[in-house]
Amino acid sequence: QPELRTFAVVALTPEAIASRIKVSQDDLKRQYEADKQKYTTEETRTVLQIPFPNETEAQAALDKIKAGTSFEDVASERGLTESDMSLGTVAKAAIPDATIAEAAFALADGEVSGVIKGRLSTVLLKTQVVQQGLTSSLDDVKDQVTRDAQARLARDRLLDLHDKFEDARAGGASMEEAAGEINLPVQPIGPVA
Repeated sequence: QPELRTFAVVALTPEAIASRIKVSQDDLKRQYEADKQKYTTEETRTVLQIPFPNETEAQAALDKIKAGTSFEDVASERGLTESDMSLGTVAKAAIPDATIAEAAFALADGEVSGVIKGRLSTVLLKTQVVQQGLTSSLDDVKDQVTRDAQARLARDRLLDLHDKFEDARAGGASMEEAAGEINLPVQPIGPVA
């Protein structure tokens, strides 16, 4: 038979105190602004490009498109398949050439660009909006922001609670009395080996 013991634990963790913390409107706004990117969905687009060796050829192809030839037909004439000209369905940051990325995300859905001179090539672009960019308002994500703010504030208050607990213990209070002063439960565990 192994030796068995029972013991008690006071869990001084952010999770143990977070739900008791009242969050002010200012704290909510600060937390929302700090985490705003977490509540933002990036816009994604399917981007097609036709590369050209120079601006003259690109302008000639653009003139054909303006005259009624489709973007896809111009690409076929140049021997490109859809997979050859597709950059995929991407967010703006995923396009390595900033000039091409800016141009692709400035187009209306299904619109063909003018001649774009990128870092490595001259291109015509066509995009299809797959998902609009969206930032959820504070009201829409208030519950999550409140939980995040409570967790942050709880981490900030842990040291104070720890010091209060230790001061009470140093003053002769039992573990239960010290835990009562900081409103945390004493959790008995055991008997265990």
